[in-house]
Amino acid sequence: MPKILQKGIYALAICALLVTLCYLFVDKPIAIWVYQQQLSRYDFLQWFTRIPEFFCGLSFFIYVIFVIFFAYRKQNYFLNVLLAVANSIVITTFFKTLLKMVFGRYWPLTWRNNNLSLIKDNVYGFHFFHGGFFNSAFPSGHTAVIVSAMTVFWMLYPRCRWLYG
Repeated sequence: MPKILQKGIYALAICALLVTLCYLFVDKPIAIWVYQQQLSRYDFLQWFTRIPEFFCGLSFFIYVIFVIFFAYRKQNYFLNVLLAVANSIVITTFFKTLLKMVFGRYWPLTWRNNNLSLIKDNVYGFHFFHGGFFNSAFPSGHTAVIVSAMTVFWMLYPRCRWLYG
C-alpha cells in the first residue's frame, strides 16, 4: 500500500475517533454552555459565521476569472492556487451535503421553521439516512468549507501553517 494512502487511512481513523469522543463527551455540554452565555447577543460574533459564505461566493468568481485568463492563455501560480481553493470548496460542499443526508443530526438550537433541537426539545443524536433541513447539523458546513480552503494553503505554503491551523 502506498505510504500516502496508509497515512490517509490512519488520519481518517484518528479523525473518526476524535469526532466520536467529542460527540460523547464535549459536544452537548458546549452547546448548552454557549446557549447559557447568550453569545448570540454579540453582533461581532455573527460576522464569523459569514466567513464560509464568503469563501463559497468567492469560488464562483474564481471560476469566472480563471475562464477569462484561460481564454487569453494566461495562467500564473497565484491563479492556480485560487483554482485549487475553489475546487476544494466545491468538492467539499458536495460531499458535505451528501453526508448531512447520511447522518441526519438534530441542530443544537431551534432557529428556523420550529425545527427540533437540543436546547428547545432536548433531542440529541443522529438519525441515519433521515437527512433533510431539520436533521442536517452534521457535518458542519462552516467547518468543512474553512478546513477545505485552509488545507490547500497548508499544503502549498508550509511556512504559514501556524496561521492556517
